[in-house]
Amino acid sequence: MNTNTKQTAIQHVVTHTAPHLDEVASLRLFQKGYGERLFPGSTEAASRVLFTEGMQQKDDTFYDSIKMMPIGCVPGTRFNDKDKDGRRIPAVCTTTKVMEYLNLNEDKVLKRIADDVLRCDTEPGVKNTELAELIKMGHRRVKDDTIMLKWATALLDAVHSQITFGFAPIGRRTLQTEFDRLLDAGRFPDDRVRGKLANMVKESMERKDESIMELSFIADCLFRTSNPDAGDLIQFALDHIYEDQLMFWQAVEECRQSNDRHVIRSFDGERPRDLRVLFVKSDNQNIIRASRHREAGGAGVTIIRNSKGNVTVFTDRRRSDVCLDEFVAMVRWLEWPKDSSGGPTTPMPIWKEFQVDGVMEPVSQWYYHKRAGQLLNGSLSFPNKPASQMASQAFIDVARAASNPREVNEWKRVRGVSRCEDSAKPQPKGLTKIELILEVNDPVPAVSVSEVPTQSAISVSAAKE
Repeated sequence: MNTNTKQTAIQHVVTHTAPHLDEVASLRLFQKGYGERLFPGSTEAASRVLFTEGMQQKDDTFYDSIKMMPIGCVPGTRFNDKDKDGRRIPAVCTTTKVMEYLNLNEDKVLKRIADDVLRCDTEPGVKNTELAELIKMGHRRVKDDTIMLKWATALLDAVHSQITFGFAPIGRRTLQTEFDRLLDAGRFPDDRVRGKLANMVKESMERKDESIMELSFIADCLFRTSNPDAGDLIQFALDHIYEDQLMFWQAVEECRQSNDRHVIRSFDGERPRDLRVLFVKSDNQNIIRASRHREAGGAGVTIIRNSKGNVTVFTDRRRSDVCLDEFVAMVRWLEWPKDSSGGPTTPMPIWKEFQVDGVMEPVSQWYYHKRAGQLLNGSLSFPNKPASQMASQAFIDVARAASNPREVNEWKRVRGVSRCEDSAKPQPKGLTKIELILEVNDPVPAVSVSEVPTQSAISVSAAKE
């Protein structure tokens, strides 16, 4: 329990662009006045929140001195779920940090909401019809953060009121009836997407009692609390899903059209393991999900370069055997500042430290989210990170080299990287076939099929059956 009683006056509240559910829920707490005792002025400041594309990393003392409260946008500050090095703090999210600091955990309704926000922020398996995902879809579709914040806050308000007062049903309106009404009005014309959306609505109705963040539950809350805008708020959510599905299938087509396959086979043991890596140039944010679809090739690792040159690397979280450690280390080593002779301008750490979770100086343009299997050179929330200076071909070469320990050691030997015991890994048993699916407009030299012992930090473990 936080026993802090020091008051800090606030004039400005800031969060990152495209705020996630945990930032939205945190801002709502301040907008409702829960922070006024410790942070006088925070209620009004949160009602006119500012959005940043990237702030200087200062501590709370600095921001307190200028009467500014960063929420979820400056690692290491009091209301952030990452430490000063950008590493994720286990078992917390921005909302739970706010709840703890403001001593709100005794409020059962707020605690229940915060617990579900935490689940959506830290655990796998969040459904597309839960508020956390709906917010992400909305940001891909609506480029006005204020509109998205007001919409999501209205939904949380309804959930809060309904859990608190337990209002009885009014009429028979539900998520299903609203969807049917919109169908009758010809709202969703695409046959394939309309069918998918209908199934998602049906499944949401079946999960109504499983999550207070489920759209079907939220729809009931809106109707039972007599929200006059309930229909519009629900339609806004359904439009997110529909438009996102349209973008998804466009992304699948992009992936299909960019296929250029190169195969490397690694042998060790009895069981085969396949990993496909997709490299594609696109600004379509649905490429990440689309690349895993069987019609797009079922990529286990996706490398995306946008039109600004920023690169993101994602793994399929269903593949528990895939790890990016060596890939991340190679990228950071290559991006490390060097002088005209190729020597580092600042001392390099041992190899294992190149694999550290979070942000690493002086290559802070890269953020490694190890648990999620993501390497980010900027994101929707932090779009102003400097673009990688590596050529697209270099990422392909790194993906190829990181596929097995012999190639990793050779890559390091050629570049004069010292071999360290802490970077060595035991080889798993299994056969790994790594298939690189490369963008057709970004040609690479032919790659011969070779047989080499496997292990990778695009690492593929192969447990025996």
